Amino acid sequence: MARTALELLELEQRALCAMNAGLLKEAAALYAEIVAQNPAWEHGTALYSLACCYEDLGELTLAEECYRRALNYEPENSIFIGGLTSFLHLHGGKS
Repeated sequence: MARTALELLELEQRALCAMNAGLLKEAAALYAEIVAQNPAWEHGTALYSLACCYEDLGELTLAEECYRRALNYEPENSIFIGGLTSFLHLHGGKS
C-alpha cells in the first residue's frame, strides 16, 4: 500500500531519531521502506541516509549502491559527492 507524503515524512523523522540514537538497523529498515515507496524522496536524501546506515553496519556493497543511486537524483549535490568520495577512499569501490 502506498504511503502519503506525510506518512513518509513521519517515517523519515523516526529513521533520523533511530540513526541519531545509534539504532542503525532500525534506521536502515525505515529508510529502506521510504526508498521502496518513493526512491526519489527528498531528491535522493533517503537513499543517501540509507547508504550511511549501511556503511556503518558494514554492508558495503549496499552502501555503495545507495550512494550512487542518490547521486542519480542530485548529481551535483556536494554532500552526496562527498559521501561517495569518502566511502571510496575508505573502502575502495566495486571491482
